[in-house]
Amino acid sequence: MKTMLTNAKQPMMQSILNLRHVMCNQVSQVYTRPNLCIPTSRRAKFGNHNLRRSYENNIKTTRNPLSFTVRQAKESELAGVVLVERSCEGAWNETQLREELHSPLGHMLLALRNPGEEIIGYVSGQYVAGELQVTSLGVHPSARQGGVGSQLLLSLMETCPGPTILEVRETNASAIALYKKVGFCARGRRKGYYRDQNEDAIIMTWDSEPGMYDD
Repeated sequence: MKTMLTNAKQPMMQSILNLRHVMCNQVSQVYTRPNLCIPTSRRAKFGNHNLRRSYENNIKTTRNPLSFTVRQAKESELAGVVLVERSCEGAWNETQLREELHSPLGHMLLALRNPGEEIIGYVSGQYVAGELQVTSLGVHPSARQGGVGSQLLLSLMETCPGPTILEVRETNASAIALYKKVGFCARGRRKGYYRDQNEDAIIMTWDSEPGMYDD
């Protein structure tokens, strides 16, 4: 799923680009998670926030944590992202991934194995009006069950604070389990959303504060 921006006024667009530049610089400080721990510098920031609980649950439930780094994606690394996408039998091609990387509202993070910086996963999303929409997540089969997917999601959610929403195929049990591990809840479905197999999408949300999506 892709979010398109049309007919945006130039001053507003420049403000968005400036905000994105600041946020991307924060991500580029690099996260290294040899033991999937919560960095001391962030503990006070999280407080009793739901994001802290998501981090802690990720630590407790990851069986074989890998050593990897999470940082902002670069244009020169798109070929590696394409390889991950293909290994997941994903539907996005290089052109679509490039558009996502350069979208004024878009964010794309990579997971790189330590040592060597092999790209083993990526996540992308659109951050609009304080809400994050996760548009794609992929982890190479060789790096699964090591906390990569959940850590990518958490890093993106930390970069784009606020409520988060995503869609997932109803038959993708492993992805649904990962999202639940991070703290997402099923909120509804989109009938026939995935047209290649006429498959429903499950809508899942993560609340930055309790009850944000409750009626």
